[in-house]
Amino acid sequence: MRHLWRPGVQSLLRIIEIVEAHYPETMGQVLIVRAPRVFPVLWTLISPFIDDNTRSKFKINGGDFVKGEISKYIDEQYIPDFLGGTCLPNCPAGGHIPKSQYRPVEGLSSDAEVLSSMYTTASVTRGYPVEAVVSVSSPGCVLTWDFDILKSDCEFVVIQEPVQTPHSPTMLNPVEMVTAAIANNPLPVILSDTSLTLGQDLTIEEKPVVFQEGDSMQVRFTLKLDYSDFGR
Repeated sequence: MRHLWRPGVQSLLRIIEIVEAHYPETMGQVLIVRAPRVFPVLWTLISPFIDDNTRSKFKINGGDFVKGEISKYIDEQYIPDFLGGTCLPNCPAGGHIPKSQYRPVEGLSSDAEVLSSMYTTASVTRGYPVEAVVSVSSPGCVLTWDFDILKSDCEFVVIQEPVQTPHSPTMLNPVEMVTAAIANNPLPVILSDTSLTLGQDLTIEEKPVVFQEGDSMQVRFTLKLDYSDFGR
C-alpha cells in the first residue's frame, strides 16, 4: 500500500468535504466503468468519509460489459463504441512523428536525471545533522514531509524561526566527519546560523522523534506564522 500516500489521501478527503459543505447537490451521477482491481480498496478507504447522499450517486462497474448498466443513465448515441455504444470517439488516429520534431541527442537528460525524483538522499553523520530549510511565504501554509530511514537510527525535529537563514552545507569532507563524530563540544541548535538560541530565536514545533532503520514518516503540519522552517 506504499502508493497510498497519506497526505494525498487526506487532501482528497479535504476537497470532498469542501465540495459537500459549499456546493451541495451539484453532482448528478458519477459512473465508474472498468474499475481496476485496486479500486475497491481505495473506495473502502474513502467512502466512509463521503456523505451518504453523495455516495449513493456513485455507480461502479468493474466488468467488461457495461452497456446495459450505463444505458440506464446515458443515451446509446452518446456511449462510446468501445463500451458498446454507437458514438465514435472524435480522436485523431495520429501517425508517424516527423524527424523535424525529434529531440536532439544532446538535449536528452542523463540517466541520473531520469532516475531522480522529488526525493533526495542524505547521509547523516553523528554530531553533524542534515538540515532542510523551507521558507514560508504566508501564515496557514501546510508543510509536508515524507522520508524513510534506510540504515541506523535518526532523530527528526522541526524548528521555526522568524528570520531567514542561508542553507547549511550538506556534505563534509572525511576529516570534518571524524571531528564531528568524536567531538565533545555541544552543538548549536542549527548549523546554518550558530548565533540563534533556542527559546529566544528558535521554537521547536515538532518535538524530537527517534526513528529506527526501516521506519517511514509522512506528516502534514499547518504553520500559523511567517517563519523559515528547518527539518533536521
